[in-house]
Amino acid sequence: TIPPISISTGATTLTTGAIGFQVTGSGSASPNPGPGNSPATRLGAGDANKIAFLRVTVQKDKSWIGEVIPIRIKAYFRQSIKASLNSLPILKGDGLVMPQLSQKPPQTVETVDGTSYSVLTWNTSISAVKEGRHSLSLELDATLQLPQRRVNPFPGFGGQDPFQSFFQNNFFQGFLGSYRSKNVKMTSRPITIESRPLPTANQPPDFSGAIGQFKLSVKAKPDTVNVGDPITLDMIVSGQGNFDRVETPKFPDDPKWKSYPASSEFKQEDDPTRGRKKFEQAIIVKDGSVTDIPSVSFSFFDPTAEKYVTLTSGPIPLPVKKT
Repeated sequence: TIPPISISTGATTLTTGAIGFQVTGSGSASPNPGPGNSPATRLGAGDANKIAFLRVTVQKDKSWIGEVIPIRIKAYFRQSIKASLNSLPILKGDGLVMPQLSQKPPQTVETVDGTSYSVLTWNTSISAVKEGRHSLSLELDATLQLPQRRVNPFPGFGGQDPFQSFFQNNFFQGFLGSYRSKNVKMTSRPITIESRPLPTANQPPDFSGAIGQFKLSVKAKPDTVNVGDPITLDMIVSGQGNFDRVETPKFPDDPKWKSYPASSEFKQEDDPTRGRKKFEQAIIVKDGSVTDIPSVSFSFFDPTAEKYVTLTSGPIPLPVKKT
């Protein structure tokens, strides 16, 4: 059971309900075999000449805990068969998490060793939630409609009879032929991901767990105020990384200012690890001696440079009208 989570909003405390769930062994089979009650046939990792297979490409095999790793998932179905999905690709492995996949992935056609396949592609990411070596594979349940050999409805005609070629055209082949359903469970080749904890040395006090490469831009409006007038800070963190751990840039504690909780809005790019997160924060100047809005800061861990980085905006000039 995931226990309740509480948050205080002024004089009110809001609490979620507990969430129950079932923990199974790593790589355990799905209890649902798919449409019908026939057991699913397990299809192994992608190879040429298979009717269907699953491939996973991971950008790197070493990461920091919490770092997002781009991955590409491709489901291949031979073009001569019909297929329907009974599930989205499911991550099988301990210590790794993956965001919810799109219900409508783009579909293309690829040729593998001379065979044409219809291909569904998901571009997503994974991240490790604990230290160690983790085995990663994905599993997909599907139902294949396999064409069966057509029985000649006119047995009196031999193989050389001209009527036979007439009945073997595409229209009559579909009309006279039949399909059989086959439930399959497609599994990708296992991949090993090694994760390690973030260093504790030199960790900034405002670090919230953001890992990646980011930029910070800050603007304020209006640019002239009276004491007590609200000002809106627009703060944008953009780049590549785990945006779920990107929190509001730190506005300094200063008796000359009053600040309020910020709202946020995230916009993802085509790359699932890239985007921009916009924060809007209301602040109020309390002292007429103020001449500028103080700098705000945002800290993250750069996995390439293997060090913490703190971005700081410059002070923004702010004329305060005398009353």
